[in-house]
Amino acid sequence: MIIRSTKRIGLGSQASDDYNAFASTVSAGDQYLADGEWANAVGAYQAGGQSAATTLGPEIDTETGGASQPLTQQAWQLNTTLQAVPNMTAVQSDAVNAQSLAQQMQKLYAQALTSGNPVPAAPQQTPRDTALDVAAGALLQRLQTGGCTQNSFPECSAFQAAWNAAGGQAPLTVDGEYGTLTAASLQAALNVGPNQPPQAAPASCFGASTTPLPPTSTPVTVVASQPSSKNWTPWIIGGAVVAGGGILYGLHRYKKKHGHLPGMHR
Repeated sequence: MIIRSTKRIGLGSQASDDYNAFASTVSAGDQYLADGEWANAVGAYQAGGQSAATTLGPEIDTETGGASQPLTQQAWQLNTTLQAVPNMTAVQSDAVNAQSLAQQMQKLYAQALTSGNPVPAAPQQTPRDTALDVAAGALLQRLQTGGCTQNSFPECSAFQAAWNAAGGQAPLTVDGEYGTLTAASLQAALNVGPNQPPQAAPASCFGASTTPLPPTSTPVTVVASQPSSKNWTPWIIGGAVVAGGGILYGLHRYKKKHGHLPGMHR
């Protein structure tokens, strides 16, 4: 079996090492495919994909402060499809399909490694950096108790200022907004802070997309209401008119026949 060497790329050493391990497994699958060993090829692609989805992807997301998630999520979905390819009974088309899926995952992870923003290195802790520890603790507590907000808030501004004052390698804009770079800087500060093992910094408040909610109600057709009881007045008046007309007609016939009205004599 021939395993091609891979170039070291990207961010931190652990993510790069795991990416190279994934690339080597894909190369092993390619060799099995070239040798006509379909089941072994599918097995190699699936093993590499599963390891990358569960280990490499989260490592990259951590190192980029979540900026790589759109890419790693695509890779995760591809792995779901990859794991469904028949293994033990694989034929050539199965192996080719698995190879395509694994190679697409490899490209996505390579892009995530090279396009993400690396976590800024924490400044060296000196006696004057105690202010950074205090500010980081206050910001963490505010996020844990108050939740995320896209509005500016004072604990975030105080941390951003403390980070800059302590000599952080990636200066932060002091705007009080908890974005991707501030979240990464908070994690870096917690990693070297007095409380070990460090707590995990909450994800950026600007990382999630907003999806319009479906309508909460359906259109309603308004039907004019009917009176609760009938209005008989028009019918009464109409009946009286008809009855009066009948009486007058009868008197007219009587007079024509008898020469006088009933009860009247000449």
